[in-house]
Amino acid sequence: MLLSTVSGVIMSEHLLAMVWIDHREAKIFALGADDAERFMVHSHATGRHLQHRANVTGSGHRGVDREFFQRIVTALAHQGTVLITGPAHARLELVNYISEQCPELARRMTAGGRAAV
Repeated sequence: MLLSTVSGVIMSEHLLAMVWIDHREAKIFALGADDAERFMVHSHATGRHLQHRANVTGSGHRGVDREFFQRIVTALAHQGTVLITGPAHARLELVNYISEQCPELARRMTAGGRAAV
């Protein structure tokens, strides 16, 4: 059995990993034939919501937290099929990041919700 480390925690290889993501955290549920593991990856970004204001430059949206996404990718490196769920914007940002940065992982990925990959 192959093992990987996420934030000092050892993860074993599983057949399926499900990720629920929002902009503050990713909950990873790794499912095997005989066991299941749950891990959390937290964003280091502030938990405050940004809001767009009139006559202010910019969209009011926080940029993509690439370091957060890379830690999620590391957690998924040795998992089988990966299902990504969660609020649409966060889910799509992660799906796009994986598609651009990790083509091997992208081939094992599917997204839940209306926008399926």
